[in-house]
Amino acid sequence: MPTLTEVVNGFLDHAELLKNPDYRYLELIQGRPRLLPLPMGAERGQAVARFTMYWGVEVVRQQRGICYAANTGFHFKWHGSTVKSPDFSFVSASTTRRTRGMGFVEATPDLVIESGQDELTPARIREWLFFKVKYVINLDTKNKVMIVHRPDHEPITLTYDDVFTAEDILPGFVLPMTKVFPTHE
Repeated sequence: MPTLTEVVNGFLDHAELLKNPDYRYLELIQGRPRLLPLPMGAERGQAVARFTMYWGVEVVRQQRGICYAANTGFHFKWHGSTVKSPDFSFVSASTTRRTRGMGFVEATPDLVIESGQDELTPARIREWLFFKVKYVINLDTKNKVMIVHRPDHEPITLTYDDVFTAEDILPGFVLPMTKVFPTHE
Protein backbone atom coordinates (compact mmCIF):
# COMPACT_ATOMS: atom_id res chain seq x y z
CA MET A 1 0.00 0.00 0.00
CA PRO A 2 1.38 3.48 -0.85
CA THR A 3 2.26 5.90 1.93
CA LEU A 4 0.11 8.96 2.56
CA THR A 5 2.85 11.15 1.04
CA GLU A 6 2.83 9.03 -2.13
CA VAL A 7 -0.96 9.25 -2.27
CA VAL A 8 -1.01 13.05 -1.81
CA ASN A 9 1.49 13.40 -4.65
CA GLY A 10 -0.47 11.08 -6.96
CA PHE A 11 -4.02 10.51 -8.15
CA LEU A 12 -7.00 8.63 -6.72
CA ASP A 13 -10.54 8.02 -7.79
CA HIS A 14 -13.53 8.34 -5.49
CA ALA A 15 -13.87 4.56 -5.05
CA GLU A 16 -10.27 4.24 -3.79
CA LEU A 17 -10.81 7.15 -1.42
CA LEU A 18 -13.98 5.60 0.00
CA LYS A 19 -12.64 2.10 0.60
CA ASN A 20 -9.38 3.01 2.34
CA PRO A 21 -9.75 4.34 5.92
CA ASP A 22 -6.15 5.62 5.85
CA TYR A 23 -7.31 8.26 3.36
CA ARG A 24 -10.08 9.65 5.59
CA TYR A 25 -8.35 13.03 5.93
CA LEU A 26 -8.20 13.61 2.19
CA GLU A 27 -10.50 15.12 -0.35
CA LEU A 28 -10.11 14.92 -4.12
CA ILE A 29 -9.99 17.78 -6.59
CA GLN A 30 -10.18 16.24 -10.07
CA GLY A 31 -8.45 13.12 -8.77
CA ARG A 32 -5.68 15.00 -6.95
CA PRO A 33 -5.66 14.28 -3.22
CA ARG A 34 -5.58 17.22 -0.82
CA LEU A 35 -5.16 16.96 2.95
CA LEU A 36 -8.02 18.33 5.01
CA PRO A 37 -7.20 20.92 7.68
CA LEU A 38 -7.68 18.71 10.73
CA PRO A 39 -8.04 18.49 13.63
CA MET A 40 -10.16 21.38 14.86
CA GLY A 41 -9.25 23.27 17.99
CA ALA A 42 -11.74 23.64 20.85
CA GLU A 43 -13.04 27.11 19.95
CA ARG A 44 -13.49 26.26 16.28
CA GLY A 45 -15.19 22.97 17.11
CA GLN A 46 -17.57 24.68 19.53
CA ALA A 47 -18.57 27.36 17.00
CA VAL A 48 -19.30 24.75 14.32
CA ALA A 49 -21.23 22.63 16.85
CA ARG A 50 -23.32 25.60 17.99
CA PHE A 51 -24.28 26.54 14.45
CA THR A 52 -25.11 22.95 13.52
CA MET A 53 -27.14 22.39 16.68
CA TYR A 54 -29.45 25.35 16.02
CA TRP A 55 -29.62 24.71 12.28
CA GLY A 56 -30.22 20.98 12.71
CA VAL A 57 -33.08 21.39 15.18
CA GLU A 58 -34.89 23.68 12.73
CA VAL A 59 -34.20 21.38 9.76
CA VAL A 60 -35.73 18.44 11.64
CA ARG A 61 -38.66 20.52 12.91
CA GLN A 62 -39.50 21.69 9.38
CA GLN A 63 -38.48 18.41 7.68
CA ARG A 64 -36.40 20.43 5.21
CA GLY A 65 -33.59 18.02 4.39
CA ILE A 66 -30.53 16.31 5.78
CA CYS A 67 -27.56 17.61 7.78
CA TYR A 68 -24.13 16.00 7.46
CA ALA A 69 -21.22 16.04 9.91
CA ALA A 70 -17.63 16.94 9.13
CA ASN A 71 -15.76 14.60 6.78
CA THR A 72 -18.89 13.57 4.87
CA GLY A 73 -17.78 13.36 1.25
CA PHE A 74 -19.68 14.98 -1.61
CA HIS A 75 -18.87 13.42 -4.98
CA PHE A 76 -19.00 15.71 -8.00
CA LYS A 77 -18.50 13.11 -10.71
CA TRP A 78 -19.11 15.63 -13.50
CA HIS A 79 -15.92 17.43 -12.35
CA GLY A 80 -13.41 14.62 -12.70
CA SER A 81 -13.00 12.53 -9.61
CA THR A 82 -13.80 15.32 -7.14
CA VAL A 83 -14.83 14.59 -3.55
CA LYS A 84 -15.07 17.50 -1.10
CA SER A 85 -15.68 17.39 2.65
CA PRO A 86 -16.82 20.49 4.54
CA ASP A 87 -16.95 20.94 8.32
CA PHE A 88 -20.77 20.77 8.15
CA SER A 89 -23.29 20.58 5.34
CA PHE A 90 -26.99 20.67 4.64
CA VAL A 91 -28.80 19.25 1.62
CA SER A 92 -32.40 20.33 1.20
CA ALA A 93 -35.11 17.74 0.65
CA SER A 94 -35.70 19.14 -2.84
CA THR A 95 -32.11 18.41 -3.95
CA THR A 96 -31.38 15.23 -2.01
CA ARG A 97 -30.53 12.35 -4.31
CA ARG A 98 -28.36 9.74 -2.62
CA THR A 99 -28.46 10.01 1.13
CA ARG A 100 -28.04 6.49 2.46
CA GLY A 101 -25.51 3.74 2.19
CA MET A 102 -21.76 3.64 2.32
CA GLY A 103 -21.03 5.82 -0.71
CA PHE A 104 -20.40 9.52 -0.94
CA VAL A 105 -23.33 11.92 -1.18
CA GLU A 106 -24.27 12.45 -4.82
CA ALA A 107 -25.84 15.88 -4.38
CA THR A 108 -24.74 19.49 -4.13
CA PRO A 109 -25.16 20.85 -0.61
CA ASP A 110 -27.29 23.93 -0.16
CA LEU A 111 -25.13 25.12 2.73
CA VAL A 112 -21.61 24.28 3.88
CA ILE A 113 -19.40 25.50 6.70
CA GLU A 114 -15.67 25.90 6.38
CA SER A 115 -14.01 26.89 9.62
CA GLY A 116 -10.32 26.58 8.84
CA GLN A 117 -8.27 29.72 8.81
CA ASP A 118 -5.36 28.46 6.74
CA GLU A 119 -3.99 29.19 3.28
CA LEU A 120 -6.48 26.76 1.66
CA THR A 121 -9.63 28.41 3.03
CA PRO A 122 -10.11 30.93 0.17
CA ALA A 123 -9.64 28.17 -2.43
CA ARG A 124 -12.08 25.87 -0.64
CA ILE A 125 -14.68 28.64 -0.54
CA ARG A 126 -14.23 29.34 -4.28
CA GLU A 127 -14.60 25.63 -5.04
CA TRP A 128 -17.88 25.36 -3.15
CA LEU A 129 -19.20 28.43 -4.98
CA PHE A 130 -18.09 26.87 -8.28
CA PHE A 131 -20.19 23.82 -7.39
CA LYS A 132 -23.23 26.12 -6.91
CA VAL A 133 -23.58 25.80 -3.14
CA LYS A 134 -26.10 28.49 -2.11
CA TYR A 135 -24.45 29.38 1.22
CA VAL A 136 -20.75 28.91 1.93
CA ILE A 137 -20.11 29.99 5.50
CA ASN A 138 -16.65 30.75 6.79
CA LEU A 139 -16.71 30.62 10.59
CA ASP A 140 -13.75 32.74 11.66
CA THR A 141 -13.31 32.02 15.36
CA LYS A 142 -10.16 34.11 15.62
CA ASN A 143 -12.05 37.30 14.73
CA LYS A 144 -15.44 36.01 15.96
CA VAL A 145 -17.18 36.69 12.66
CA MET A 146 -19.16 34.62 10.19
CA ILE A 147 -18.56 35.43 6.54
CA VAL A 148 -21.42 34.36 4.28
CA HIS A 149 -20.49 33.72 0.64
CA ARG A 150 -23.16 33.25 -2.02
CA PRO A 151 -22.86 32.80 -5.77
CA ASP A 152 -23.13 36.14 -7.59
CA HIS A 153 -23.15 38.13 -4.32
CA GLU A 154 -20.50 39.98 -2.39
CA PRO A 155 -19.54 38.25 0.87
CA ILE A 156 -21.34 39.50 3.97
CA THR A 157 -19.50 39.60 7.29
CA LEU A 158 -21.71 39.03 10.31
CA THR A 159 -20.39 40.26 13.63
CA TYR A 160 -21.42 39.69 17.22
CA ASP A 161 -24.57 41.87 17.01
CA ASP A 162 -25.85 40.43 13.70
CA VAL A 163 -28.15 37.53 12.83
CA PHE A 164 -27.94 34.91 10.09
CA THR A 165 -30.97 33.95 8.00
CA ALA A 166 -31.36 31.77 4.93
CA GLU A 167 -35.03 32.21 4.01
CA ASP A 168 -34.73 30.48 0.64
CA ILE A 169 -33.56 27.17 2.15
CA LEU A 170 -34.77 27.29 5.77
CA PRO A 171 -37.68 29.74 6.17
CA GLY A 172 -38.03 31.35 9.56
CA PHE A 173 -34.54 30.41 10.74
CA VAL A 174 -32.84 33.25 12.61
CA LEU A 175 -29.52 32.69 14.34
CA PRO A 176 -27.98 35.50 16.41
CA MET A 177 -24.20 35.49 16.26
CA THR A 178 -24.25 35.62 20.06
CA LYS A 179 -25.34 31.94 19.89
CA VAL A 180 -22.40 30.98 17.65
CA PHE A 181 -19.80 33.07 19.50
CA PRO A 182 -21.25 33.34 23.03
CA THR A 183 -18.25 35.04 24.61
CA HIS A 184 -17.44 38.37 23.03
CA GLU A 185 -13.96 39.62 23.80
